[in-house]
Amino acid sequence: MDNSNENRVYQKDALEFVTVAAEYCNLLETLSDYNRKRFITTMQKLLSLLYLKALQLEEVEPVYDDPVEKFLTEEEWVAIKNKVSLRLGPFDRFVYVNEALTQLEEEETNVALSECFADIYQDLSDFVQLYRNGSMEIMNDALWECRQNFQQYWGARLMSIMQAFHNILFGDKDIDSEEWDDANDAGHSNTNPYVW
Repeated sequence: MDNSNENRVYQKDALEFVTVAAEYCNLLETLSDYNRKRFITTMQKLLSLLYLKALQLEEVEPVYDDPVEKFLTEEEWVAIKNKVSLRLGPFDRFVYVNEALTQLEEEETNVALSECFADIYQDLSDFVQLYRNGSMEIMNDALWECRQNFQQYWGARLMSIMQAFHNILFGDKDIDSEEWDDANDAGHSNTNPYVW
């Protein structure tokens, strides 16, 4: 590994991205500490910062030909998705995501907000784990892969969440109003308070 890559894994921008990524993962892992409004307002700020820090990452070249190790299991992904869905309640709506790889085909993916959160968590939790425990080469390749995935996959999901949360936060509905929970419990979850 050359010195330029070695320096990049410890650069300020890379370390700040690791910090924000770890905070994102921690928030989702401790979701029970947040009511709906606090979760949405906190996450809107954190997602904005995460997007900015991902944009500031310098490009690195991978050292190894093989992809980096994955740690998150399908069960853990489902658990995160379900926790977010429960916290959002009736606001866990489907959003359209335009991914960079399908941009030319003008295809959109219809995904629940809770799935977007879990998809981002999957990439970031693996990334943070590799950065904490990996060698310099592994950290480098984790940074390279996370940056690629941001550009092609989860960056678009992050932006879709932010757009949806913007509409929720600045709409005319009380996020924590019991009427939304009551309507959802009564089987009226198809009532869409916000159209995205």
